[in-house]
Amino acid sequence: YNAFNNITDGIEAVNEGGTVHVMNGTYNLSSTLTITKPLTLDGESQTGTIINASAVNGYGITNLNDVDHITLQDFTLFGPSADISSAYGLKMTHTDNLTISNVVVQGSGRSEVDLNNVNGAILSDIFANGSNTKGVGVALAGSSNINLSNITTNSNNWGAIALYDYQDSDTYNVSFVNSMNLSEDITIYIDDESNYTGTVHD
Repeated sequence: YNAFNNITDGIEAVNEGGTVHVMNGTYNLSSTLTITKPLTLDGESQTGTIINASAVNGYGITNLNDVDHITLQDFTLFGPSADISSAYGLKMTHTDNLTISNVVVQGSGRSEVDLNNVNGAILSDIFANGSNTKGVGVALAGSSNINLSNITTNSNNWGAIALYDYQDSDTYNVSFVNSMNLSEDITIYIDDESNYTGTVHD
């Protein structure tokens, strides 16, 4: 067990497949937090572990392309607050086998959670609070085999959940299970250029 002053140092030090434990406290980011290897980023508690990316000029948290097997759990992320096109909270891209669980993302200038070219993801117990900013709560672009469970969205000006095309990739096999508490007027937006398949379970 090693202790570090910031999350980035923990990511750099952990072995592939290991866990970075983030204790309760507020961690202010000056730049994007990038996941560079397969790992679990595990907050001590959703309400007590605060990752503050509000001042970041870009994404809040993202990953290097083709880094698979990422788990993010048990923390609150204040996303980049600037009104710019890159101000996504969680921007997970070109990855397989992604899990995001018991996470709050709020205040991002664009979408709170954005999955781009992701294959195989479980999103559970997510609260995406846009705080009346542009973007949607959860965006899926060119992504497949996605399970959404217990999703809550609020005050996302472009809608709650959006399914998009991305270049030549379609979004398909999206499952909505358990509770979906979507407060926006537009609850699920579907790009009509492709034939999407999804399932809804009680």
